[in-house]
Amino acid sequence: MDPRQGTAPLRGNGHPLSKCGGGVPETPWQHKATRPLSSVAPRDVQSFLERRLEGGCAPSTISVDGKTLRGAFNHAVKQGPLPGNPADAVELPARNSVKRGTFTPAEIGILLEAAEGEWVDLILIAYYTGARLSDCTQMKWADVDLAAGTLTYAVKKKGGVEQQVPLHELLEARLMSLAGQDEPTEFIMPGMAQKGQGGRHGLSEGFKRIMRRAGLDLQIVQGGGKRKLARRTFHSLRHSFTSTLANAGVPEELRMKLTGHSSKEVHRGYTHLELDTLRKAIGTIPAPLQG
Repeated sequence: MDPRQGTAPLRGNGHPLSKCGGGVPETPWQHKATRPLSSVAPRDVQSFLERRLEGGCAPSTISVDGKTLRGAFNHAVKQGPLPGNPADAVELPARNSVKRGTFTPAEIGILLEAAEGEWVDLILIAYYTGARLSDCTQMKWADVDLAAGTLTYAVKKKGGVEQQVPLHELLEARLMSLAGQDEPTEFIMPGMAQKGQGGRHGLSEGFKRIMRRAGLDLQIVQGGGKRKLARRTFHSLRHSFTSTLANAGVPEELRMKLTGHSSKEVHRGYTHLELDTLRKAIGTIPAPLQG
């Protein structure tokens, strides 16, 4: 698309839209003869996205495509060729969300037996803090206060907002066993801190390999489009954390504090009474059952 010329030329293999379902279909305004941008109507964009959906693309992919088109047309509007954005009137499909599965204490024990090295620490930290993978790997010894029995880490998804969690006695014991490696500026898991999450050799796939080695079901389900998704992934450790607290009768308000789900308050620290209450809540999480 060339906003200066007011035309939408045919593109080849370098199409900016994501590929799925056998590739990117021809856009409705791409014919043998180049059409002026001013001729593109909302129905053209809607038709294109519907054909993408029929071709097997997931709703989340279609949503990204729609936003990509909106951005391109907005640029054309700013440059002058278009009086309005034809993609603004298009309704994007709802994103399909897969309900995450959880792990039982027995399954956590099986995972730990199948894990090696820093994977043991990573699984324990996620299971007993509810922290996301990206946050777990970046935790440093400066975040650990063994005297106070707390772990305070930065939540990447919330722009570095600090989240404080009381240490479960088993996690505290694990961290104390690593004494001598606790330089404040060092990562708790230096090997994990250097690895990415995505890709075949990323941490997410690495966790799935541990699950398979342990003989645990990933609970594969049909996602949007033709993709199959696992209901149980590393993120399921976070869901197991909140689910276990809920099953133990811990009030929702406390669970939100422990997982950082509150959007109104920034919990940089708690009063002594609050911390004791949260510590009791953490203490309700059972120990992994290992053979």
